[in-house]
Amino acid sequence: MMKRISLFFFVGLLWLAFDLDAQSQDAKARRSDFVVKVNVEAGKQDPDGKQSLTVTFKIDDSWHIYAHSLPKDFPGVATSIKVSARDKIEDLKIDYPEGKLIKEADYKAYEGTIPIKASFRRTKGDDSPLEVAVSFQACTKTSCLFPVTVTHKVP
Repeated sequence: MMKRISLFFFVGLLWLAFDLDAQSQDAKARRSDFVVKVNVEAGKQDPDGKQSLTVTFKIDDSWHIYAHSLPKDFPGVATSIKVSARDKIEDLKIDYPEGKLIKEADYKAYEGTIPIKASFRRTKGDDSPLEVAVSFQACTKTSCLFPVTVTHKVP
């Protein structure tokens, strides 16, 4: 009788552990960064403190992310990039591409591999790592994943 109780207890624990892992995998699969990978590369800072940065999105086939510029009252999350360092970043200019027009809902989106370039000026002598926060939401033509903000520290 004790062996049966122990066996049921062990099987119950095993099932619980498997279910928690499946729930964790399911939660990850519903986040936009499950189908979109983000890479951030910074250029060298010049003597005047000017620096450039490239954020590259690799978006899985059949998925897209919303462009930076969306119609007013659009329910999705637009792609945005924020750059910060120890000292204040000045003259930040981000060259967001226009994106591809999605005619069914009249908005623009990014697909495939998309590089977005930024330029800015840092306070002279500030060589601290850059913190780059990238927000986006991935969708197909019929469904969307949860929006995310991915943060990268770049030396």
